[in-house]
Amino acid sequence: MSIAITEEHQELARVARAFLADSGARAATRARLEAPEESLPPFWKPLCELGWTGLHLPEAVGGQGFGLPELAVVIEELGYAVAPGPFLPTVWASAVIDAAGDPELRQALLPGLASGTVIGTVGLAGS
Repeated sequence: MSIAITEEHQELARVARAFLADSGARAATRARLEAPEESLPPFWKPLCELGWTGLHLPEAVGGQGFGLPELAVVIEELGYAVAPGPFLPTVWASAVIDAAGDPELRQALLPGLASGTVIGTVGLAGS
């Protein structure tokens, strides 16, 4: 797997940056500082409709069939925009399930995580 930044990655970054600017990601972050409760950011549904929550997942489970380098491009732009929301924990959970989950678990959870209709999180435990 190549991790060199390609022209396609640069274009994806441009699209992501423009989407987040047009969607008011920074304003959404500011608004959440004053909000009495947490909710999904207003741009969550359009972000999911772009397929970004399933960018790294196989098409067989509803993903886009790309990989972690493409996902990293989007994550970087979300960070640049200081975008709120559950994107990182959702894609992290889906990547772990895709890599280590049994087939039944993968079929049960990955389509929803890929579409963004299921929100993911990761819990770590240790001794």
